[in-house]
Amino acid sequence: MKLIVTDFDLTLFRNYKELNQTIEFIEQFREKGNKFVVATGRSLFSLKNILGKINLPFDYLILCNGALILDDKYKLIKSYELNKDILSFLTKKYEHNKVRIEYTGEDMESTNLSDMDKIFKMKIKSDDLALIDKIKNDIQKKYTKDVNAFLIPVEKGGLIDIVSFSTNKATAVSFILKNENCNMVYVIGDSENDVDMIKRFNGFAINTAKKEALSASTKVYDSVIDLIKENL
Repeated sequence: MKLIVTDFDLTLFRNYKELNQTIEFIEQFREKGNKFVVATGRSLFSLKNILGKINLPFDYLILCNGALILDDKYKLIKSYELNKDILSFLTKKYEHNKVRIEYTGEDMESTNLSDMDKIFKMKIKSDDLALIDKIKNDIQKKYTKDVNAFLIPVEKGGLIDIVSFSTNKATAVSFILKNENCNMVYVIGDSENDVDMIKRFNGFAINTAKKEALSASTKVYDSVIDLIKENL
């Protein structure tokens, strides 16, 4: 059995036309007894805004950069919670009028830390990319024993995704592999939050990927369709 794991935004999903074409090949791939996994920084709440418009087949969803793993029925099978004390500390340290902070639970998002009992991702956003770079560098230097932080591409400014230090996309893929009898694993992505899984599984980058993903990859594909075609 083969397992394909793909990042979502700007890898699997670049436009609806291409995504609908890819779905046909995903179905063929799964019909042969293989497994297809989507690994994204998005929350379920955010991803469902797109999944509600298409019928995307999958066997697992890796959400919030590995903090949540769901099966094909949207059932939660593994989670990595952020420490509330760390969240409170980071919020107080970085919150000011140039920054917007959001928190992600299992099925909701909020700007209020007290709205959820369990939080799996913290987002720090700003229109000031230089400020976001500064905050991310500060987090990487001082708090790597507490959290993993990833710079996420956005159209304007910058966005940092923060999850538990115990997880990332690579960790989530490894968890899935413990429950599946796979002899081949193929991963593909485009951004900083994909680098860990690309390195761990000798994976690939999409041709429009950021330099971090390209340099970590062993091969570059023009589309996820091309990757699937090679493995049908």
